[in-house]
Amino acid sequence: MNKRKFFLLPICLLLLGACNSNSSSPESKADAKSSEPEVSSVEDVSSQEEVSSQEEVSSSEEISSEPHTHVYGEWQVTMIATCTEKGEETRYCECGASETREVDALGHKWDAGEMTTRPTGATEGVTTYTCERCHVTKTEPIAKVDGYTITFNQGEHFKVYVYNTQDYANETPTETNSCKAKDKYGNVVEYDPADALDQPQINFKVVCDEGYSVGINDVAIVGADGTTKKGDLYKNFKQGPNETEGLPDDEHYRITKIQRSLNITITPINGEQKIPEVTFINNHCSVIVYKSATISDENIVTDEHFYARDKTSGEIVQTGGQIYFKVVPETGYVWNNGVTGDTDVKDLPFCAQNSENSGNKFKPLGDGVYNVTKVNDDLSILINCIPEGGEAGLGYEVTFVTEHCTVLIYQTQDYQFTPTAPTDNKAITRTSKGDAAQYVAAGDGVAEVKPQINFLIVLEEGYTVAKANIVITGDYNKLEQGNATLNPNIWKITKIKSNLTVTITAVAAA
Repeated sequence: MNKRKFFLLPICLLLLGACNSNSSSPESKADAKSSEPEVSSVEDVSSQEEVSSQEEVSSSEEISSEPHTHVYGEWQVTMIATCTEKGEETRYCECGASETREVDALGHKWDAGEMTTRPTGATEGVTTYTCERCHVTKTEPIAKVDGYTITFNQGEHFKVYVYNTQDYANETPTETNSCKAKDKYGNVVEYDPADALDQPQINFKVVCDEGYSVGINDVAIVGADGTTKKGDLYKNFKQGPNETEGLPDDEHYRITKIQRSLNITITPINGEQKIPEVTFINNHCSVIVYKSATISDENIVTDEHFYARDKTSGEIVQTGGQIYFKVVPETGYVWNNGVTGDTDVKDLPFCAQNSENSGNKFKPLGDGVYNVTKVNDDLSILINCIPEGGEAGLGYEVTFVTEHCTVLIYQTQDYQFTPTAPTDNKAITRTSKGDAAQYVAAGDGVAEVKPQINFLIVLEEGYTVAKANIVITGDYNKLEQGNATLNPNIWKITKIKSNLTVTITAVAAA
């Protein structure tokens, strides 16, 4: 046998067996195929995901392609502006977007300023301003002041010596007729109503020839511009001795809180100075006068005349004295002066001053005791006590007889107050300030008391009245309109000296 054929035969048999094992019928192949899950190839799955992704991307691109408009909220401070640094504000959209803007610096808010250094005749002053927000300060200069010139008249029988400061014990005054007002330290300054201490003043002494003297009433002060009212010129005019004010003796004077240039006229008296006398005019009462502020039976003045005295020693003085007195009404009478605290004497209806120096303050001290301070000239005090519960019998009685009208009475000459109807068509005479009174003639140091009646005529409709329609019987000075501008039917009768009957007959208007 051919050896090559023997070798190939086994190989062919092996290949034939392998083919039989791998082949199957069409039915078996179909069954096998149906029993397996249908699985796409990797390429198929990848292709499907790519398509799905493209669809989603396409949808997203369609939404975002619509334009978005930011809707911002209110501006919010994110950095506070200061007086000198800018601030910042930010506002936000709901989508998270934001925008910012700068805010201008506020700038300083200065207050009205305060004078921190007073200007004088030699140096500038300083005004300091403070920012009301951040409290930083700035300053501005105040120009030097000219000060107020004080000029003394060059009269006979006296010389004037002026001190540079208020230190009398350690300073020699300079003889002069003209100088500048200075503060107590010697600086030329001008008046400042906000400054309680360092105000312009003049400190001087008057040295008279032998046999002559000067009191506070012999010194006349007026403004260089013609002003005469004390309150517009200065605060106080004082004469020594005065321990609290440091005035050593009667030769020394001080004018405080000077508000303008002054002209001072001094008129020496040949002989002794007059001592101010206080006169009381009493109705239904008596007056007890004390020597000093010690109110006791051992301290009562028994002399016929009353003078101003030193409040401590009780000695009679020419200037700066006081008077302490107690009002003792008759049984069934009272004195209701209406004063509950310190009052300027010049404003009182029952004090008559001979000059602006007659007195300074009227002070109720309690238990019927009163005092008047700084009595430098004669003073009259009218005390009209009235019956308890009324004023009947005090003053003169004025009876009104009216036709086609009624009468309302004013208590004072201040016509802004509402007048009232009189009792039984009668009224009591009063001073212009409302104090019920009878007439007292001037003389011997007593001031004139001038009772009057102030009234309003209320007319019936269609009627009128003129001066010719008013007939008065009794003693008086004159009848005149009280305030024609306020009301032409306001009238007054002045200087009444007896009981009056006033007949008013209104007439029908034309």
